[in-house]
Amino acid sequence: MDILVMKCLRYIVLILSIISLQSIAATVGSTAPSSANAITTESIEQQLKELPSQNLPATEAATAKTNLEQALQFIKTRDEAIAKLTNLKKQLVEAPQQTTEYRQQLEKLIATPPTPLKVDEKITDTELQTRLTENNTTIDGWQTELASANNIIQKLQTLPEDAQAQISKLQSRSQEITDTLKIQQTQAATSKLEAEQSSIKAQINLLTQELSSATVLQEHATSSRNLLTEKINRLQQENAQLQTLINSRRTEATEKIVQELAEHQDNQTDTLLRQESEINLKLSEYLAKGNARLNEITNLSQTAKQQLSATQKIQETLTEQSIALKNSIFLSRILYQQKQALPTLTEDTGLIDEIADLRLYQFQLNEQQTLFISPTTYVNKLLANNQVDDTLREQLLELARTRQDLFSQLQHSLNSLTTGAVNLQLTYQQLQTKVTQISSEIDEKMFWLPSNSALDFTWLKQMPANLKAEVGSISWKETLNNIYTSLSEKLWIFCPLIVLIIVLVWKRRYLTNKITAINNDVGNVKHDTQLHTPLAILFNILLALPVSLALASAGFSLSLDTQEINLAIGSALLELALGWLFFYTCYRLLSPDGVAIIHFKWSEKQVNALRKQIFQIGILALILMTVVSIASKLLGNLSKDVLGMMTVIICYLLLTIILARTTFSKEARNYFNTFRWIIAIAIVLLPFSLMIATIAGYYYTSVRLTARLIDTLYTLMAWAVLEALLIRGLSVAARRIAFQRILEKRKNKAQTKEGEEEVVEEHVLDIQEINQQSLRLIRLSLFVVFAFLLYWIWSDVLAVFSYLDSITLYQYVGLDGTTLVPLTLKVFIIAIVIAVLTVVLTRNIPGLLEVAILSRLNLDRGISYAITTLLTYIIIAAGFSSSLGLLGVSWSKLQWLVAALSVGLGFGLQEIFKNFVSGIILLFERPVRIGDRITVGGVTGTVNRIQIRATHITDGERKEVIIPNTTFATGQIINWTLTDTITRITLKIGVDYDSDIDKVKQSLLQIAQQNPRVIQDPGPSVSFVNFGVDTLDFELTMLVNEIADRSAATDEINQQILAVFRKENINMPFHQIDVTLKNSEGKELLLPAPTTPKES
Repeated sequence: MDILVMKCLRYIVLILSIISLQSIAATVGSTAPSSANAITTESIEQQLKELPSQNLPATEAATAKTNLEQALQFIKTRDEAIAKLTNLKKQLVEAPQQTTEYRQQLEKLIATPPTPLKVDEKITDTELQTRLTENNTTIDGWQTELASANNIIQKLQTLPEDAQAQISKLQSRSQEITDTLKIQQTQAATSKLEAEQSSIKAQINLLTQELSSATVLQEHATSSRNLLTEKINRLQQENAQLQTLINSRRTEATEKIVQELAEHQDNQTDTLLRQESEINLKLSEYLAKGNARLNEITNLSQTAKQQLSATQKIQETLTEQSIALKNSIFLSRILYQQKQALPTLTEDTGLIDEIADLRLYQFQLNEQQTLFISPTTYVNKLLANNQVDDTLREQLLELARTRQDLFSQLQHSLNSLTTGAVNLQLTYQQLQTKVTQISSEIDEKMFWLPSNSALDFTWLKQMPANLKAEVGSISWKETLNNIYTSLSEKLWIFCPLIVLIIVLVWKRRYLTNKITAINNDVGNVKHDTQLHTPLAILFNILLALPVSLALASAGFSLSLDTQEINLAIGSALLELALGWLFFYTCYRLLSPDGVAIIHFKWSEKQVNALRKQIFQIGILALILMTVVSIASKLLGNLSKDVLGMMTVIICYLLLTIILARTTFSKEARNYFNTFRWIIAIAIVLLPFSLMIATIAGYYYTSVRLTARLIDTLYTLMAWAVLEALLIRGLSVAARRIAFQRILEKRKNKAQTKEGEEEVVEEHVLDIQEINQQSLRLIRLSLFVVFAFLLYWIWSDVLAVFSYLDSITLYQYVGLDGTTLVPLTLKVFIIAIVIAVLTVVLTRNIPGLLEVAILSRLNLDRGISYAITTLLTYIIIAAGFSSSLGLLGVSWSKLQWLVAALSVGLGFGLQEIFKNFVSGIILLFERPVRIGDRITVGGVTGTVNRIQIRATHITDGERKEVIIPNTTFATGQIINWTLTDTITRITLKIGVDYDSDIDKVKQSLLQIAQQNPRVIQDPGPSVSFVNFGVDTLDFELTMLVNEIADRSAATDEINQQILAVFRKENINMPFHQIDVTLKNSEGKELLLPAPTTPKES
């Protein structure tokens, strides 16, 4: 009843589509200008020839040429549509009669049941083989026609919806052209629009005719498909009978030879005759085995060729179906059916060895056959030293001739067998390649296609009824009986595992006590070893193993079954076994007295939070694994899997809430930086995105990604435990080394009494105290290993992204200036990824390069900074040029922008550009380096950073001074530390005229020589340089190692000079000034001499 209603609805939609399309075609035809019918290829070509003579400007001429070339393409499209319409009308005339004939032929075939094949015994095996080859060729032709008929049927099923969409698009374009033609256009533009209008009209006429004839064409294709299917089945049955007949004849002939030779051997009484007869019998038996194997290989080869032919037909229809059905749910169902139709490969793995053995035996047989070129010669050689009668000689000659015939037959059989084995191997290889390629292509398409309708309000209203129907459709009793039967038939799997499970359960208390004993040893330097933590983890795994073994044994038993539901349940049980092992083990490691706290020294608060999350996430993950495993094995029921979809959506929602609460907690906000925030938000959005994808109808995509996400979760959990385990091993090794050193010190000091044992409490070492090189090496090794594991997990999913190559965003003109290059979504994503990686590298490459390479090369700080800066510039240039190149922005398109920027650089950006070039010069010539002490423009300080525009200097007052790079490239600077850090200090000292010059010089030299900051080779020097107004002037010159020593050395030496001069009574006079005071009358005013308090 439902099928009848669907057919009626389809016919109603078809009739309405035809009526609407006829009205649209009439409208388009009425709005099309009358001149459109006059547009021909000849008229456009004539306009192209006349174009140079019109002397148009270069830009207008190029535009006119482009318009006329596009007009030619539109005319070509119109002519193709008209030709298709003509062929369609011709096909419609012939279709009803052909449909009737196909139905009559099918009825006749069905009425005549297939009869056993009868072949005249006079027909040779060669003639039978020729007939078999001809039948195979006929089957290949029929299968091609069958694939074409199936494509037509599938296209006609979605024709009404596709035609409506195409007509709507064409009608809108037609109206746009009509409005545009009302405005004055150039002749070339008008010709282009009129050609496009005529092309639209032809396409609408074709679509209208296709819709009106859809029923006739569908009946014709259906009748043709049914007839071809029956013919192919009949001819394949005939081929099977022919092959059986050929094999039986070959077997009978071989058995006859073997029987005759066996009877002949039994009748022989002479020893020599018996030996020769036995050799012939062995050759005949090998011939029989070879012929039997040839029959097997022939059957296998025929089956493999049929599978290869069917696989090739599936591959041919994939593209056509994708174009015809586009991104519809119907296409995803067809793709699943085609994937199920792909043959299951049963390749004979011993074919290569068998081919090698056959060739070796052929070589040995050729050597033996050379002795039987002349049977008489062989017999004479055999009887050279024996006197026998003529009867025995004749019997031996008969055996030799028989062996010669056997050699000939064996050679023919071995050649056929070798050729068949090689052909079978090649067919298997081709089939393997085809199946893998088609399976990958189907997976790619199914990944991006909706597997079911979107879960809207209508779906929610129907959900209770659909859920009830789904649960009611399951035959629970039959399913349980099948599971019980399958498990009971494979009890041999359970017996050893049951014994192991019983032993593990029996030893559970023992394992728990061992874990407690190991935990008690942790922290005791004498008893704690690097094996304690691996043993504790192993014992926790053994505690989780009984449940996993029980689930795994049941799952493995069911996976050996042939029933689809048992395979799905078996896969789910295997996933549950692995999930239980991981989550329960981690749950025990995070217990209050577990490995995480006692061995890894994780904080108790953190461990409690992780333990709670592992419990919650573990339950959700086990539920998801069950649903995903069953759904991935029963892909045909995805669109009806209401229970699975609801379970997945609820689990994703709960998982999102759990991760969000953890990510946005107060502790996380204090712990996360920007990068960790991005990662955390991405982790939270991942299950939420999968939930949205499931609601949008992409249930299959969610199923595939969920399976990979769970495997990724296992990998990350193993990564965290293994890293903590290795760090714990390094910590134990470091503590033992420290303990040995303490013992050595105590032994040397003889502080420990003989025979006493002192317990040394654990000294918790900071990670920074552990060998940093070993720690970096371990983390790097773990990163590489787990990166490969993650790639292996996601490799099949990453392959589906090649489907993005089929999605074109826009087209751009290539380097040749004429070819249009499509920009696909995949290329766009790669360009964005390259740009993001460029930004990340430019921000992190200096630190990474410094830690990984430069710190080991013992380079100057300035050289390291120059290398990292230049490398940053190179990465920026390469990354963004690559991104722009992928997006179609080549240098030829950027040169005008560069030219415009050059003009701007000549004016407003001149100074900035000069500073940039000066910064590059500074990095290459290196007159100023990071850490140099320089003086420029009256500012003295230390260089901190050399950037693109300016250089940063820190002066003595800890102020940051920013100086443009042009100053360094064009101005005068003083670099105190360019060649070396040694600098000279010159101190000027003045003494009284009554001072002893030699004593002054000796004192100054002694002071300078005793200062540890002063270099003694070359040593300090003192010079008498000038007769001052009040003083005799000396200069003390000395060298110090570092620029930073100048101030300290000057301070120390000045203090020493003052102290020594006072001690040696060497006066340092000060400048005297005589002041004369006069009154208003011009007389000098004499001040009285000051009196002491005693005098007053």
